[in-house]
Amino acid sequence: MISPRTKEQILSAVRIEEVIGQFVSLKRRGKNLVGLCPFHAERTPSFHVLPERGIYKCFGCNKGGDVISFLIEHERMSFLEAVRWLADRYHIALEFLEKDKAQTDRQEQESLYIVMEFARRHFHQNLLHTSEGMTLGYAYFRERGITDDIIRRFQLGYACRGGNDLAQAARAGHYSLDRLRLLGLVNENSGTDFFQERVIFPIHNLAGKPVAFAGRIMKNNQHPAKYINSPESSLYRKSEVLYGLYEGRDAIRKSNECFITEGYMDVLALHLAGVENVVASSGTALTQEQVKLLKRFTQNVTIVFDGDEAGIKAALRGAEVLLGLELNIRAVLLPEGHDPHSFLMEHGAAALRRVLQEQRQDLIAFVSGILLPQAGNDPLKRAEAIRQVVHLLSCIPDAIKRTVLVKECSKRFQLNEEVLHVEINALIQRQFAQKAGLPADPPVSKPQEYLQDSSGVNLRLHAIEKDLLRLLLLYGDRQVDDGGTVAAHVANLFKEISLSHPLYKKIYEEYMNLLKEGSQPPYTHFLTHPEEEIRNFITDIVASRWDVSANWLTRHRIDIPDPEKNYQKELSSLLHHYEMSLLHSYEQKIIEDYQRAAHEESKQECLHMLQQIQERKKQLARQRGTVVVS
Repeated sequence: MISPRTKEQILSAVRIEEVIGQFVSLKRRGKNLVGLCPFHAERTPSFHVLPERGIYKCFGCNKGGDVISFLIEHERMSFLEAVRWLADRYHIALEFLEKDKAQTDRQEQESLYIVMEFARRHFHQNLLHTSEGMTLGYAYFRERGITDDIIRRFQLGYACRGGNDLAQAARAGHYSLDRLRLLGLVNENSGTDFFQERVIFPIHNLAGKPVAFAGRIMKNNQHPAKYINSPESSLYRKSEVLYGLYEGRDAIRKSNECFITEGYMDVLALHLAGVENVVASSGTALTQEQVKLLKRFTQNVTIVFDGDEAGIKAALRGAEVLLGLELNIRAVLLPEGHDPHSFLMEHGAAALRRVLQEQRQDLIAFVSGILLPQAGNDPLKRAEAIRQVVHLLSCIPDAIKRTVLVKECSKRFQLNEEVLHVEINALIQRQFAQKAGLPADPPVSKPQEYLQDSSGVNLRLHAIEKDLLRLLLLYGDRQVDDGGTVAAHVANLFKEISLSHPLYKKIYEEYMNLLKEGSQPPYTHFLTHPEEEIRNFITDIVASRWDVSANWLTRHRIDIPDPEKNYQKELSSLLHHYEMSLLHSYEQKIIEDYQRAAHEESKQECLHMLQQIQERKKQLARQRGTVVVS
């Protein structure tokens, strides 16, 4: 494990603009530098490098972090690889701590990757350099138009017959059979190879490392399953991997769009046709983990249907997840009896590209166009088809997008918009109640003085908590005139109450735990945090898109406070407003209790508590020189 001191030395020595400048064309803008974001397609630069803070931040896709996280994200390095790369470049000696369980686990993972890479090379060599592999596997791919370039790019392979070809090669190369068993490549009991007499499709993670394999049979009469996948392991969770994403990630970023197909050969076929922004769901419905992974590269997807009814149903289940995570979805249906590969072989690359571009349509229109004709004039079947479409509409979180689509569906179905809205709202309410474990009865709406979200949380508290965290991370060790540090004042506020936002609470507690251990954690501590949500949040609160121009003072005689000098006033203001917001929330709750109280004694108790709150609010107002309006 890299020591914290080594990490601090590297971050202190590294010029972040120099490192990122090797991968992104940057231009100076005031104290910062800007360029086109390498993580999403854009025409106007929104990618900012802030040398003073040692961070980067894209205000378009929200990616951000320090120089280590940039290398991890952009170059797909591991944390250790990124640190070593920087240490070599800036001539810094690495200092390691004694092994702990986490380091031992990482070393075991690395060992598994090494064994997996050995298996990939072995299968690839079988395909290209053995008689059986050339006769069966290579010939299979070539007959289907797969070129040598695609074979190399996707590292396709072949598993020989015989039962222990891989195991024997592992013994000869001194690779661990136990690790092959852990990865499911050798059967636990018999010791025979898991893949036999199959062409092999390696499945890679985003770093380009093989984590699993898929194998297709060569002889239909010998094996029941046409395709089999490696068993799940510590390297591989089928629900978290998309075939072809590693090979197509750059094309997906560049085009800001991704085609989703069903199988491995479909991905190869589209690459042959010059369409590289494609992934495969491997014949199953898309999962939330897969969609979140894809969403890192684009929010625009097109599902390619091959007309198979089971495939369409699976794809529609995946569409619910896509819609729920706010991706923009279109669909294209290939002519009956064709998948992307068969269409390519029969009609050619140009025709396949033309179909994908010209015949795709919005998902809701596409589904309506399939289901309604199937229903014909049967009113019950037609009602069921409409319900399926309404269910998809209810998965869309964006109210504006949903309203526009409802209007179109109203015309298509010849139904009143209000009818569709009522049904959609009922579905949304049931879905929310189910997730929250609540009854499905509609909540009674009531006016709110303070802005609240759908769960009733005071958003003003969230906003103040966010600013308090910013002060804590940037100025936590700074002294305050009336005694103590910024960190001490914030800790005093949250001594008896918890932060209301779960993410802010997690960051605050981690900060305070480090402080108790004797370490004053700088914001940079969180820039390489294992949780991406935390890394992005930290860069969001410490990065500023704009510099304050000196012209405000010299030309307009307006003095913009320097945050470095103004932190005490800001802290005082935030502490005041936070307590006032809490008091207001308590006040609203007690008023509700008063209205529900059945006994005079309970009402008097509520009135007494309200009086105490009013006194405290007036006391706070006097301290700030303001007035409380009752």
